[in-house]
Amino acid sequence: MNQKQAAAKIHVERLQKRNEIIARIERLKIKIPIAKYNTAQAENRRLKQERNEAQARKAELQARDEPLKIRADNYKARLQGRERQCEKASESLNRTLAEIKKCENKSVEYEDEAAERDRDILRIKKKVSKRRAELEDLERDIVKLEKTAKKYEQNLERMGEDPTTEIQVRVVFRNIN
Repeated sequence: MNQKQAAAKIHVERLQKRNEIIARIERLKIKIPIAKYNTAQAENRRLKQERNEAQARKAELQARDEPLKIRADNYKARLQGRERQCEKASESLNRTLAEIKKCENKSVEYEDEAAERDRDILRIKKKVSKRRAELEDLERDIVKLEKTAKKYEQNLERMGEDPTTEIQVRVVFRNIN
């Protein structure tokens, strides 16, 4: 009988330990979701802070680079104006040359006028080429800045969407001919 009691005692102790372990598991099941929630909440706060920093950086870059874009657009508009002037001067020169060929023997004045117009055209063409070079430099700068802005936008996208904020990004590409 002592043997049966000893065997039963071992079995009872095993059951008690098992019940203790089950109770401990149940307590942990309650604590684990709270710990996961706290961890997720901390990660969410960190990501929000990173997103806000990235948005601030984006706004800073846009504020810094917007005047360059405006200047580039102004240069493009002036370039187009100069090109129109050059075209008009070329057309005028062509008409003048036609008249000169007709009246070549009549007067030397036409040759002087044609030379003056040639000088004007060369001067205008030099201005146009100089402006075009400045525009190309500005366009390279704009491309670099747009790549930087895209990089920060991608960083924002990787951080995930925040349903409380709305971001609008507008990029305008224009072709200069």
